[in-house]
Amino acid sequence: MRFNNLHKMFKILSGVYIVFITYNAVSLAAVRVNEFCYHPHPSNDTGLEWIELYNSDSTEQDISGWDLYPSRSPHYILPTGTKIGPQSFILIYLRRDGLNTGTEIYEGTAGITSNMTNTRGSVALFSNSDRDSIIDFIQYGDDSMTYEATAAAAGIWTRGVFLDTAFCGNSLGLIYDGQDSNIKGDWRELTRPTPGYTNQPYPVDIAVSGISASPDTLMPGRTITLNAVINNMGLDTAYLPVIEVFEDTDYDSVCDAGEKRHAAISWDFLSNQRTALAQIYGLAEGQYNLAVSVRCSSENYTANNYRSIILTVGNPVVVNEIMYYPNSGTAEWLELFNRSAGPVDIKGWTVEDNLGTARRITAFSRVMMPQSYLILTSIDNQPLAECPRLVPDGGWPALNDYGDLTRLRDLRKLQEDMVQYDPDWGQAKGKTLERINPLLVSNTSSSWGLAKDPFGSTPGRRNSIYQENLSACAEISAGPNPFSPDSDGQEDHTILNYILPWDDAVVNISIYDRLGRRVRNLLTGYRSSKDGCYAWDGRDENRRKCPMGIYVILLEAKETSGNGAIKAKTTVALAGKL
Repeated sequence: MRFNNLHKMFKILSGVYIVFITYNAVSLAAVRVNEFCYHPHPSNDTGLEWIELYNSDSTEQDISGWDLYPSRSPHYILPTGTKIGPQSFILIYLRRDGLNTGTEIYEGTAGITSNMTNTRGSVALFSNSDRDSIIDFIQYGDDSMTYEATAAAAGIWTRGVFLDTAFCGNSLGLIYDGQDSNIKGDWRELTRPTPGYTNQPYPVDIAVSGISASPDTLMPGRTITLNAVINNMGLDTAYLPVIEVFEDTDYDSVCDAGEKRHAAISWDFLSNQRTALAQIYGLAEGQYNLAVSVRCSSENYTANNYRSIILTVGNPVVVNEIMYYPNSGTAEWLELFNRSAGPVDIKGWTVEDNLGTARRITAFSRVMMPQSYLILTSIDNQPLAECPRLVPDGGWPALNDYGDLTRLRDLRKLQEDMVQYDPDWGQAKGKTLERINPLLVSNTSSSWGLAKDPFGSTPGRRNSIYQENLSACAEISAGPNPFSPDSDGQEDHTILNYILPWDDAVVNISIYDRLGRRVRNLLTGYRSSKDGCYAWDGRDENRRKCPMGIYVILLEAKETSGNGAIKAKTTVALAGKL
């Protein structure tokens, strides 16, 4: 066991000194470094290095705030809420971004410019960021490392002792999980690393080692390819493994009744590593917990048979209202809206302005239910809203009064929504920019306008300039029809809805007057899914209000692979006050 000794000496009347030795945090000795990989790739280790901790105790250990030093700066402080269960592992990925779970922690990439060294190095673990209580220490190579003397003084390592370096791709691990008597003989090189799992291989043990999805940007209705790396971690060949891909909506690792199964893949055998490919079709806009599970009848260990990935398809959560020019002493804020039919967890999402600094919204689960609102604000008690408010824990990205950008990114760092607003879109102190309809294209002025609400904003409720097209049944349709763009907040825009015969197309939409003259290009070369929605504010290319009359809306679309093209048109009446 590992201890930090605190010596207290007292002199009694006889002149004899008695030394009392107290032990600091005995329970912490149960948590130790169990395995680590410092040279995973022959040319670039960035994002691939990892350190595994193991809790050999029968009770859960809270390791929040612990300090991990992988022989390079900076130190990594384990985040608040990090706990490791009894006889359980936790895997820490170095210099890599990701969503923290109960078993996997991602250090991130900000401020880190180097990796662990490949010829010599160490791993040191402290129970706090003051580093006054060292828990574990290991060094490899042939040179004394930082904290070697500290570890030796604490009795957890011997000075001048080094583990032999491992070959590229291999790891160094304890021979028996958690059994460490602080000597070199406790460790061995693993030619088949076991990150997150036991170091003692079973006869048959297959594991889901990783999941990825392509393409990076996932659009509704388009094909998604899921790649699952399946490893044989055992000593023997595994026969007749079966891999299932499904939507694990209740996060219980089991494909229950009612959960959609996308693929079932069978192999004759698995001797080493193999990648399973699954094609997933027709996902609507929303967030999905896609899971991969593997099973084999002769398997001895099943704790590593499941892994999942959270994918965001389309843009289910959008920026719906922007307070960028508030009254003095009041908050800047953004209103988010979940326009999809399912819940969306924004844990790990970020918000940024035109400076490009990603600011994390929250490190904890924050689920937005369908058709619900959430306010991101610079001041925690503002604005008065009919929905939850949240100050991003990464800080507020100050919004410029004379134009700026707001961007949401999901936990995979992919853009979810982006609005680059300009004062020409509408500016008045204490009034917000409102989205006319959450389904409209985000980054265009025709989708936005100044709030008409008497209070200047509508946080947590339907926007005051909201409009919708109730006749969206043809290939292209417009509504309201007629409409009257006179800035009274009533029917100031007409909403164009279109439906295409393809899942992936390039769309152009133009407006013509009754004499056939083109007055506005609404969309040019826009990459669209099967259906879309756009707004026209009744203005021409030079932002001048068009005269009253009948206008033709022409839709031109081409399938992206060049296999087809269509045209469709409809008419809309632009009315006005007499």
